[in-house]
Amino acid sequence: ENLPRYRKAVDRARAWLDAGEIENALKTLTPREQNAVRLFFLHDRKYREIAALTGMPQNSIGPTLARALVKLRKIIENV
Repeated sequence: ENLPRYRKAVDRARAWLDAGEIENALKTLTPREQNAVRLFFLHDRKYREIAALTGMPQNSIGPTLARALVKLRKIIENV
């Protein structure tokens, strides 16, 4: 349920990106991806909580986060 290696990547990104750059990167994601990323990484919600808050099936949250992180990594690498 947790993605510890991705949490480390998020911590590294936070260290060298300002809040505006992170917000701009998040805006490139679909609304579904944005919600999942914000709830999981910024609000430390568990998959079951994200599912309850968003109506997303719990088993689709991991793949949604993975797709979003691939997109964000490409953006961050180009900053």
